[in-house]
Amino acid sequence: MTSQLIPRIYRSFLRISKRTYAVTNHLLSGNRSEKYLYVSHHKCATQYVINILKAVADLNHLPGVKCDWRRKITAAELLLNKFILIQDYSSDIIELTRIKGRGFHVIRDPRDILVSMYFSHKKSHIVRDPKAHEILDNRKILNEISEEEGLKYLLDHSAYFNRITTEMAGWDYSRENFLELKYEDLISDPFSRFKAIFSFLGVKIEDPQLKNILERFSFQRLKKEVKGADKTVSHYRKGRPGDWENHFTPDLKKIFKSNYNDLLLKLAYIEDVDW
Repeated sequence: MTSQLIPRIYRSFLRISKRTYAVTNHLLSGNRSEKYLYVSHHKCATQYVINILKAVADLNHLPGVKCDWRRKITAAELLLNKFILIQDYSSDIIELTRIKGRGFHVIRDPRDILVSMYFSHKKSHIVRDPKAHEILDNRKILNEISEEEGLKYLLDHSAYFNRITTEMAGWDYSRENFLELKYEDLISDPFSRFKAIFSFLGVKIEDPQLKNILERFSFQRLKKEVKGADKTVSHYRKGRPGDWENHFTPDLKKIFKSNYNDLLLKLAYIEDVDW
């Protein structure tokens, strides 16, 4: 027991020391008021992006804080951190217009978000926070009904999906201090997209360093690390753009069109209402 405990204590000590150094360095720097913001939504590869951002932040000795809809960012957290990572955005988390800095915002085709949510909430999403009880509630129901019924159920009852679509519809896509990106473009060419992101933010990262980080946290590698996992159960199940076409029935498509065609048009995921 002791032999296992010592390495854990040592790793915790290293994390605390690293964090303390980063915060101190940040507070002593002359540009501590400038922030780097990442804003995205549930099922938009947020953990993948955050892993990469954290690795780059560590290279630059910059502290960061991660949050989502479950809690607002405090004034102290804003002061002590350079990277503000919002992985499941809700407009009441923070007033973005009052923060001095630059950021990037990632969206995804709502149809693929719905399908990804279905499999994630049904099987793979790990729930640690009691505030995320909806996922466990959904899980019981989704495992008792058909796929089509499950997708319809999420459309009608999921606070997660309602929040995602509401926030994407209400987002100001004309912000000059935000780089707008689509999930589909981000995963098709990660190196070019992340290079553009860090250039826009003004964060230093050499090409070999970025390539190494992207390889370390690639979807392919993460899938392999889920040893023996059923591909339909793994949290890194597919992520392929357009997967919704394999799961939308004519009736589900009709319902989705009726409720979300305006959003699909606004986000430029369709050019015509008759898709």
